Amino acid sequence: MRHKRGFTLIEILAALAVLGLVIAMLGQGLRFGGNAASLRDRTRDQASEMEAAARTIRGLIENAAPARELSPAPFQGTHASMELRSALPLAGGSPAARRADVLLAVDSQQRLVLRWVPYLHAVRFGPPPAAQESILASGVAQLAIQYWGKPNDKSPPGWFSGWAGAGPPALIRVQVVFPPGSHRHWPDIVAAPRAEAARE
Repeated sequence: MRHKRGFTLIEILAALAVLGLVIAMLGQGLRFGGNAASLRDRTRDQASEMEAAARTIRGLIENAAPARELSPAPFQGTHASMELRSALPLAGGSPAARRADVLLAVDSQQRLVLRWVPYLHAVRFGPPPAAQESILASGVAQLAIQYWGKPNDKSPPGWFSGWAGAGPPALIRVQVVFPPGSHRHWPDIVAAPRAEAARE
């Protein structure tokens, strides 16, 4: 009489060990896939943030109001901030309707912010409206801005870490600096104000 042969305890334990290894490898693969997807999403979001901020800064520089004898448009630039009159890069409306006095700087919370007050080409009868603010990027250590031009008749043209006058320089380079250890790096934003970009 033939006896039916079953699985031994060692065979069952070996099968369970192999099954455990397969499940562990599957879990590791799923975890790796999830991390890769999360990294891809973060990279895409950061690239979108960078493109939007760069487009905004470039638009502000290109649309900076030129100096005119009857309509001065002061431009104040330091190594870490920039104040100018420009057309805001907003959807809809004519450039004249979107003109504003703008400040671009990094605040105490390490945010790259754009503050603006609508520009009124008239005498105000009352206090100016409250400044509005948009956050262009977070986790920013500082701005490093340089200005190309000839600040006066006596000095040759060159790069300067500050600019003050009745109009913008010929070229502006903006570097967004991130804290040490940050994996983010943005290319420099270089733009030239268009002389007739912001007509009154």
